Amino acid sequence: YPNINLVITTADETDPEIDFSIRFGNPQWPDMVMRKLTTLSFFPVCSPSLLNGPNRIRHPSDLIHHVLLDSLDGSHWQDWNAFVGVEAPMDKLCLRFSDFNHIIEAARSGLGIAMGDSVTVGMDLKVGTLVKPLSQSLLSPTVSYYVLTSPSRSLSKPAQNVVDWIFAEISRMETLD
Repeated sequence: YPNINLVITTADETDPEIDFSIRFGNPQWPDMVMRKLTTLSFFPVCSPSLLNGPNRIRHPSDLIHHVLLDSLDGSHWQDWNAFVGVEAPMDKLCLRFSDFNHIIEAARSGLGIAMGDSVTVGMDLKVGTLVKPLSQSLLSPTVSYYVLTSPSRSLSKPAQNVVDWIFAEISRMETLD
């Protein structure tokens, strides 16, 4: 849609003046209409240089020898460790970031291992800047990306076209995997 002008902002709160927003997390926006973009799977990702380094990664327990990259609350690794049955020590070295983009950039740079998902690291996996050192993936029934709209107003035709395009792109990406 070359004739549609977009204004893209980052914000933690929903704004009633915007046409739609895309949010990540558990559905917790009671005053908005929510449409789930896709079901996500979560898995460790790292720079290829970490795969065959001095502390090879062949089993989930091998991650104890690496820096884990995570969000401020550390929930991504807590959930994944519980899923694979690995107990991480309380003093495990972690780098925590408030911005997911910084987590992934740190992983690309070889600073540690991040928890990626099936949407945000897809291109990195295809071009090889990130790899999946382990095969286990945690499928999340609720944590995902959601398109939020106001229940009190309809989307304009251009905004609806963009939302439809986003869903079509996600669907296309899923069929390529």
